[in-house]
Amino acid sequence: MLLSRLSLVLLALSVLAFSPPARAADEPVPLLVALDSSRSLRAAELTRARDLVAGLVRQLPGTPIGLLTFDDEARIVVPPGDPARVVDALEAVELAGRYTVLHDALVLGARTLANGGVLLLLTDALDENSATTFEDAARLATEHGVRVLAVAVGRADERTLRRLALLTSGAYAGRLEAIGPEQVGVEAEGLTTAIAGARRAAAPPPPPPAPAPEPAPVPPPAPAAGLPPLAWLGLALLLAALAAGVGYLLARRRPEPIREETLTDFRPEPVAAPTPCPRCDRPLAANGVCSFCHDTELAAQLRARAVVPPGQLLEISLDDTASFSRIPFSEAIEKTFVLAEETVLVVREPGRDPRTLRLPPERAISVGRDRQQNTLAFADPTLSSQHFRVAPQDGIWYLLDQNSTNGLFVGGERVHLARLRPGEPFRAGQLEFELQVHQQSLN
Repeated sequence: MLLSRLSLVLLALSVLAFSPPARAADEPVPLLVALDSSRSLRAAELTRARDLVAGLVRQLPGTPIGLLTFDDEARIVVPPGDPARVVDALEAVELAGRYTVLHDALVLGARTLANGGVLLLLTDALDENSATTFEDAARLATEHGVRVLAVAVGRADERTLRRLALLTSGAYAGRLEAIGPEQVGVEAEGLTTAIAGARRAAAPPPPPPAPAPEPAPVPPPAPAAGLPPLAWLGLALLLAALAAGVGYLLARRRPEPIREETLTDFRPEPVAAPTPCPRCDRPLAANGVCSFCHDTELAAQLRARAVVPPGQLLEISLDDTASFSRIPFSEAIEKTFVLAEETVLVVREPGRDPRTLRLPPERAISVGRDRQQNTLAFADPTLSSQHFRVAPQDGIWYLLDQNSTNGLFVGGERVHLARLRPGEPFRAGQLEFELQVHQQSLN
């Protein structure tokens, strides 16, 4: 019962799906007014033509109507659509231009009514300065299904207007002063009806409705799947044999004894404890030297060095190229004898030229802010009163911090005790220092 009802529902839906769509209502046939606005007409004739068009628009409220004017050129003032816009645009039409491009206006009207329509032409049939011919305009209007409804205005060439109406299957309404909006409206409705009939005749017939598909037969339900009793027995015997084989394999497998030597392979080697320093109990380095005790003793020796009194360092000016100015460089190298070496300290202060000071070979210098206790004193607020010392020891110059507040920096790192290498600058506060070695030579 349920299947039969479902089949009826599917049949009804298929009939609705395959039924042909309803045909759309025929589109209304447009009417385009082509009004001559050239100076070949008189002002009174143009006014009468505008009144005729305004009365015609009121008689055809449901027809799409447009306006085209032509004098020196043809132009679409209002495209086919709302008739009220045509009435408003008629008030602004005035006589203009020196020529009458009638044929160009007909071509423009035929292209505007590309899907067919009525072209209401009000003119004296005079053509001047058109780019097209009468034959071009008539042929294009015929190809697009445009029918010309001609009205003669002023001293018109009625023969040309009748010929144009005949070639386009249109009509000649007569002279403007002899007809009214009612007569023109009747002619326009007749042409509109003829164009609509031609459209319906040319339209292809609607396709016949497709037959509704027959409902697919419902297959009978499949029988429940199952195995015969003999198959179940064979499957049970197979599972029992498989379980017996697995149990036999597990029974034969025995765990191997853990050998004693395998554990020793993973025992970590004992790490010898570092030897402590007998003096400070800190670990010794690989060479057996305690770096802490070594630095402490070296700092004590540097502090014990005699310090140059304030204002007794000699500022010098060296010219390294003076001794090589008279002979070629290669020959000067062979004939140069080094008489002595001297160590100097280059001081760079912000806003001043660098200074070069000769360092005594066996005495230390003290640098800080206090002028009474330092060899070199600077008015730098970031320096401590006794900031650091530069002292020699066994031919090597060292830098020793005197427990300053802002510290000493060599290569961007803060140090307490450091060996000075020639050409390596160091910084204290806003000052930069550099140790250099200069040679006194003779050629």
